Amino acid sequence: MKILIISQSFLPKPCGGAEIMVYQECDFLSKDYDVLLFTSRSCKNIQSYLKFPIKKYLPMTYLTQRFGWLGKFYLKWQLKVLQNRHNFDVWHIHFAFPFANIAVPLAKQLNIPSVVTCHGGDILINKSINYGYRCSINLKNDIQKTLLIADAVVAISKTMQNELLTIGVNQANVHLIPNGINIERFKKVDSSNVYQSYRCTKTDNIILCVGRNSAEKGQIILLDALQLLKNQGVHFVCIFVGQNIQALDTEINNRSLQNDVRLLDTIYSNWSAGEYDLPPNELICLYKISSVVIVPSLSEAFGLTALEAFASGSLVIASDIGGLKELVEHGKNGFLFPVNDSDALAYYIKKVLYMDNKLRCKLIAKSLLTAKKYSREIMMEKHILLFKKLRS
Repeated sequence: MKILIISQSFLPKPCGGAEIMVYQECDFLSKDYDVLLFTSRSCKNIQSYLKFPIKKYLPMTYLTQRFGWLGKFYLKWQLKVLQNRHNFDVWHIHFAFPFANIAVPLAKQLNIPSVVTCHGGDILINKSINYGYRCSINLKNDIQKTLLIADAVVAISKTMQNELLTIGVNQANVHLIPNGINIERFKKVDSSNVYQSYRCTKTDNIILCVGRNSAEKGQIILLDALQLLKNQGVHFVCIFVGQNIQALDTEINNRSLQNDVRLLDTIYSNWSAGEYDLPPNELICLYKISSVVIVPSLSEAFGLTALEAFASGSLVIASDIGGLKELVEHGKNGFLFPVNDSDALAYYIKKVLYMDNKLRCKLIAKSLLTAKKYSREIMMEKHILLFKKLRS
């Protein structure tokens, strides 16, 4: 089987949940199938380490803004050339926007099965923070039209599945395939010697928050909760990791938290040292040494950070929203707090930091069992079955 995977975004930058899933898919499928990734990202620095070929295209926004309809024509021409050269059996398009509205109709025209996987902002909306492409009426209509003619649409959580059904996608065409991780990878990483690197010790209460600095990720809610905890005399070290995270500096200083918070830019895998999998070893180490991992999102399609924390043996406190409330069972494998409620978040952080060790071990054991349900192998077998079904 020959598979064309199309994604506007890929590694090494950015390195969010969607990009990690695209990599996992390409890497896994390339063992048994012919896979080509068509992406707008330049991957020169890591291309020699990848097991699958990549074809780069100019970013669609650049092409359409500068050349209008000619830009779209150029992308269609590139896709036709690739199809004629490789004779792909199926096209898998990541993100319902911006590339799907070109690729899906073209696949239909060429009689090639198309699968679209939605990752979050392409479907979900939060008007209070202007999050999501579908906040725009024009884009909302374009995305809906595209998804209605796709042969299959993959939802990575029940939240996404429900949203797809709400906008009119045929239930028979919606396939629930949650994201997955390489469980074994988390077992192999040794975290015993990393404390000094982050100016903390084994006795510190380490709080970890992983995610790019953007409104929907909710870092400000966590900062408000940390300020409350500090005022209550709770001692902690909070580590934020993610793209553009240094921009939180002013917010941190305004809350007098500069001595309690560490800011780390996105952590990348060391490809040249043979680290060919994700998440990076350094990030797994941070998960493992953390007393608790916080996911304070205002919108979340799945919640890969929570799943990675589970696999690392860390406790999780997450917003009661989207895919997070499907992963985290309150009081069983972690804790949920009402969205945007810093008081409730502070309460649960304090609860976890001073928790009885027996209860902590019980919650961690349950979270590890949860992680095993979301293995990369299970995720990819479901994709393979779907591709084969469409091809036949």
